[in-house]
Amino acid sequence: MLQASDGNFYGTTHDGSATGNGTLFRIAPNGSFARLLIFDGFDDGAHPEAALIQAADGSLYGTTSSGGPGGQGTIFRFSFTSPPQITMQPSSQTAVASQSASFNVAVFGANPLSFQWFRNGTNIADNSNISGSTNRILVLRSLSAADAGTYSVRISNALGSTNSLSALLTVLGPPVFQVPSRTNQSIQLTWSAIPGRSYQLQYKSNLNAPTWTNLDGPLTATGNTLSALDPLAANSQRFYRVVLVTP
Repeated sequence: MLQASDGNFYGTTHDGSATGNGTLFRIAPNGSFARLLIFDGFDDGAHPEAALIQAADGSLYGTTSSGGPGGQGTIFRFSFTSPPQITMQPSSQTAVASQSASFNVAVFGANPLSFQWFRNGTNIADNSNISGSTNRILVLRSLSAADAGTYSVRISNALGSTNSLSALLTVLGPPVFQVPSRTNQSIQLTWSAIPGRSYQLQYKSNLNAPTWTNLDGPLTATGNTLSALDPLAANSQRFYRVVLVTP
């Protein structure tokens, strides 16, 4: 199958349908299926075989192995002639601060299609951390708390426009150590946490060491902080970090 610029997958069947001459179909990224064309065996041709291609005009082109005026097959074009219709909505997601996230939509309609993404109802523009604000796929880099919110897109063509549903982006802040406390040879480490998320405390005795060692297993937060106790040997030295295990 061919994934077209609108995000959908397109393909043909050699046989099938009421005529038995084959079909052209669409599958959205979420798996929804639509039959777009039944080959009639005459002007359309019959029994497509070669893979579809998408040309610069946005139309799909293919060939059939029989049918047509001389019965020897055809070259056919499938053009999109409708206002925009969303076949897959953007999905909500959760990401960690400083990492990246992306939203995308799949759409069906006449070309050219134009896109405008919104955050909390306000237009987004490209900058050093944002690309694709007027494309089908929006990419957000180096996430911060300011990027959290609802994202949606308006798709337009010469025949009309439509708005997507809103998708929620949740940005998780990194864990931050609080002041440690020490009793005898044990040190208690406490860090900020997000309820329901799991964290792994790690250590190394030398910052130049290539790897970190897990201190026990992951811990799951039930509140806004998590704590762990490390029983140190006398005159020992350790450096600590916390890794968010479940973003």
